[in-house]
Amino acid sequence: MALRTVHSLLADRASTTADACFVRFATGDLTFAEVDEESSAVAAGLASLGVGRGDLVPLWMPNSPNFIVAWMAISKVGAVATFINTAMRGPALTHAINLSNADVAIIDDSLRHLIEPIATELKPITFLSIDALRRSNTAFEPAACDELDPAVVMYTSGTTGRSKGCVLSHRYVVRNAELMGDPAIPHRVARREWFTGDR
Repeated sequence: MALRTVHSLLADRASTTADACFVRFATGDLTFAEVDEESSAVAAGLASLGVGRGDLVPLWMPNSPNFIVAWMAISKVGAVATFINTAMRGPALTHAINLSNADVAIIDDSLRHLIEPIATELKPITFLSIDALRRSNTAFEPAACDELDPAVVMYTSGTTGRSKGCVLSHRYVVRNAELMGDPAIPHRVARREWFTGDR
């Protein structure tokens, strides 16, 4: 099977190298199997809210193992992770969230205090922590996705105007992972292919 979606790649690694370290962080490590299991529990919570293929889900969290778990969960329901820069404030933050037209966003509790100043400018949206979404006793089957389906939206810096969302497909993200993980390819070559799309 061609592993051309983000969550299919995770599922393969969880099956073949379950106990290998996937995420190493100051607070501890997570294996491929642990990320697969935890992200399925969060994905079940997203699915119970009606989040599905093609829906955008703002992901507003600092770098952490939970960020990876949330991203994998969004991928598993076929939705699109919209990365929100944690340094954004005020109108820039409002614009980034509203541009997604999302019903649900995943937020780190440390950022909740930033919602109140912009609350009246936001479109209707529910902010939930990753813990609020976990459904550990619920079976979850990942959504069927195509490698050309959007996987993530990353915003431009907004230095010359409002930030714009750049849509990246599953194939694009997976190919980057392949390049960065191939010891035979110098990183400068991997970076050139990442930016130019050369094959």
